[in-house]
Amino acid sequence: MNKLNEVMRFLNKQIKVQASSYKTNKRLKKYYIESKQDTRSNIAKTLDYMGLRIFIFFLTIFFAQIKFDNIYLSVATAIFLTCLIHLTAIFLRNNRHKKIVFNRRKYFASQMVYEAILAKGVSEFERYMCLILEKSGLCIKKHTYLSDRDLLIDACYKDINLTIMCKKDNNDIAVPLKEIKEFYQLLKNEHLHKGIIISNTDFTKECQNFIEENFLKDKITLINKEKFLKIIDKAGLFPTIEEIDEYLVDTIEKQEKKIIAYKEVFLAKEKVKSYIILSLLLLILAKYTMFQRYYVLTAVFLMVLATITIYSNIKRKNHGVREFNFDELLSKNKL
Repeated sequence: MNKLNEVMRFLNKQIKVQASSYKTNKRLKKYYIESKQDTRSNIAKTLDYMGLRIFIFFLTIFFAQIKFDNIYLSVATAIFLTCLIHLTAIFLRNNRHKKIVFNRRKYFASQMVYEAILAKGVSEFERYMCLILEKSGLCIKKHTYLSDRDLLIDACYKDINLTIMCKKDNNDIAVPLKEIKEFYQLLKNEHLHKGIIISNTDFTKECQNFIEENFLKDKITLINKEKFLKIIDKAGLFPTIEEIDEYLVDTIEKQEKKIIAYKEVFLAKEKVKSYIILSLLLLILAKYTMFQRYYVLTAVFLMVLATITIYSNIKRKNHGVREFNFDELLSKNKL
C-alpha cells in the first residue's frame, strides 16, 4: 500500500510538473510571438484561418469540375491541394515564428546583459571588460582607471598595439566631443597609433563629425552600445536560452502581480460601502440634473462594481490563505 501511495505521489508530481511546463511554454510563446499590430480576437483569427482553407477547397472543386467533369476526382484534387497549402502554410509560419523568437531572444538577452553591466561596480566592470577583450582574441597588457567611469586598457591584437578606453555611464548619456578630443590628445602625447573607445551608451553627432572631418577613422574607432553588445554576444557571453526564458517568466509574473495588485485595490472590502453610497447619491442627484442618463449609468456601474467586490471577497474568504505554520513545514520536510 505504501508503494502504491509513493507511485501515485510520483505520478501526481510528474503531472503537475508537465502542466506547469506546458503553461510556462505557452506564456513564453505568447510573449515572444504575439504581435501588437494584430488586434483581431482569437475567434476572428480562427475564422479567418478556417475560412481561407474552405474557400480554397470549394474554389478548387469548382475549377477541377470544369476541367475533369468528374466530382470524385474534383473532390480528391481539392483535398490534396488544400492539404498541400495547409502544410506549406504551417511550415512557413513555423519558420517565421523561429525567426521572431530568435530575434526577440537576442533582444531580451541584450537587455539582460546591459542591466548587468549597469549593476557592476568598478572592479567588476574592470574584470568583465578584460574578459570580453580576451574572449575576442586580444592580449591584455595593463589596465588602469582614469576615473570611476573611464577604464584605460593597453592591449595587443595580431601584433597591433591598441589603446582602449572603456566608458561606463549609468545615466545613459551620450559621450560628448570633449572626451573624444581628450582621448585623441592622449594618443598623440603617448605616440600611440590606434585607439578604440567603447561606451555602454552612444556618441553625439559632433563626435562622429570630428572623426570624419579630421580623417581619424583609421586612428580612432568608436564602439557604441549596439556594437558593444554584439561584441559581447560574439564573445559567447550572452545568457543561455534557459536563462533568457527564466528572465522572461520573471518579467511576466511581475506584470501579472501588478494586475492582481490593481484588482485588489479596486475590489477591496473597504470599497463596498463607498461604491454603494456613491451609487445612491448619484441616483438622487440624477433627478435634479439634465444629465440624468449619465448619472444613472454611472450609478448602475458602481452598484455592479460593489456586487462584484462583495462576491470577490466572499470567494477570497472561502479560498483564504492559510497561516504559516513552522512546525507543520518541518514535519513535511521530515517526510
